[in-house]
Amino acid sequence: MILNLIKKYFILLIVVFWQTVAQAGTWGIMNFNSGKWGAIPDVYTITIVEPSNNTGELVVFFSLEGSVGAAPETIPTSFSVTCGDVTVVSDGSPVTLTGLTVGVDYTCTVVATNAAGSSSASTGLIGTPKEGVYHSNILLIMTPVLSTFGDK
Repeated sequence: MILNLIKKYFILLIVVFWQTVAQAGTWGIMNFNSGKWGAIPDVYTITIVEPSNNTGELVVFFSLEGSVGAAPETIPTSFSVTCGDVTVVSDGSPVTLTGLTVGVDYTCTVVATNAAGSSSASTGLIGTPKEGVYHSNILLIMTPVLSTFGDK
């Protein structure tokens, strides 16, 4: 009798496990820390790191390379862009990081986050902040000079 119960519950356990594994591809993974279903976002790629027009700033552009479109459960809700010790959280690209030292090389990375967790950090890309480019606020107004040459 006990042996029959063990066999019965063992088979039930296998069926439940099989159904859970079969649905994992559809539902994603369960992050037990958050208590939510889904899959962590894919790793994004930094495409450009360039100095802005302001002193000590870098502008970081990133995207999901090679993807036609992410599955809804893997879509990030925020991005953390880090260059050196400075981190900015944003909802998309591009991101401007301020407070950096002019002339210092910074390795920048991006991490995508959603309810299920965070992606791995992207491969770092180096950027170097420059002195700002200041635009003159002088407006030149050219007034046409009219000459009247009469017929005489």
